[in-house]
Amino acid sequence: MKYAVVDTTFAVCNMGDRAIDQLRQHGVTDIERRTVPGFKDLGAACRQLLDAGADIAIACGMVGPEARTLPT
Repeated sequence: MKYAVVDTTFAVCNMGDRAIDQLRQHGVTDIERRTVPGFKDLGAACRQLLDAGADIAIACGMVGPEARTLPT
């Protein structure tokens, strides 16, 4: 099974590396990674990798310079 990990250039932390580390801990070896310039590019990059043969795509991105909390 081929996995695709897509992250953004301006993320708060390197979420792409963290996702790949977790996948490797679970025995996944076939991983393709792509870094896109912004949050809005995540969906298109995931779609391109899925069309190119990836079975699963993981989009990693967080908007803004600080952690957000959901309203209650």
